[in-house]
Parts: sequence; C-alpha cells; structure tokens
Amino acid sequence: MNKYVAILSDGIIEVHFPDVTGNYATLCGMDGNDDDPMVDQHPSRIPKGQKVNCKMCIGIYDVTHKYTEKDIDR
Repeated sequence: MNKYVAILSDGIIEVHFPDVTGNYATLCGMDGNDDDPMVDQHPSRIPKGQKVNCKMCIGIYDVTHKYTEKDIDR
C-alpha cells in the first residue's frame, strides 16, 4: 500500500490518506477509479514532496488523534 493516494478531480489533484478496508481508494471515501462518466475521479501521480491536503482526510486524522489505545476494544 502506498503512503498516500492522489486523485485528480475537476482538474485538481488532492492527496489523501489511503483506505485500509479496500472498499475505497481514500480514507475519506473516494473511489478514485470509478468507470461511471458522471464520477470525475481519476488516480494521479503524487506530486513530489506533496503532503496530504484533503480537508476530509485531515479532519478524520484530527478526530482519531484525540483518542488513545485505551479507548479501543480490539
């Protein structure tokens, strides 16, 4: 699995955290390769040195980092 996932949509490349479940390409739920012509999401190369800039992925990251291991029932 790559460290990040880049998706081109509406002519803009956004860099995301990957989805570990395998259901989506990104943590925030973007498909990234949907064949439906109405879905404008295409995998892209990650620009050199780029960090995650998806506001939704960053929001998920921020929320999860408010918890500790003791909050999780594995």
